[in-house]
Amino acid sequence: PLESRDAWKLSSNRGQPGAVKLGFTTEAANVPGARLQIALPEPATLAGLRLASTKVPRNYPREFKVEFSTDGAQWAAPATTGKSNGPIVEVSFPPTRAAFVRITQTGNATNNAWSVDELILFQAPSIATP
Repeated sequence: PLESRDAWKLSSNRGQPGAVKLGFTTEAANVPGARLQIALPEPATLAGLRLASTKVPRNYPREFKVEFSTDGAQWAAPATTGKSNGPIVEVSFPPTRAAFVRITQTGNATNNAWSVDELILFQAPSIATP
């Protein structure tokens, strides 16, 4: 897992204004366009992530996309998209260098919000050179 999680800056276009912390829940229904953005303290090469919404298990992302940026303004095409059927979502993607990660909800669950109790970003393994 990527260390320095205390230095990550989270933001969301849903929910309470101000600093977002893990354990956040969107204020409205789980609808397309809701997103969580993570600004890392320094760029990292990422290869996967795990989201958990175990405190309120029905508040998991139904469908999502994961995008990356080096500057927070220009975003690459989604590195992965997916569907979930439960409160723990784990995805892998080709190693990607990024300073910003954006997870966007693309599915619907009109009777449930979206909660993120835990987020782990996985670094790509280092390759030793002889």
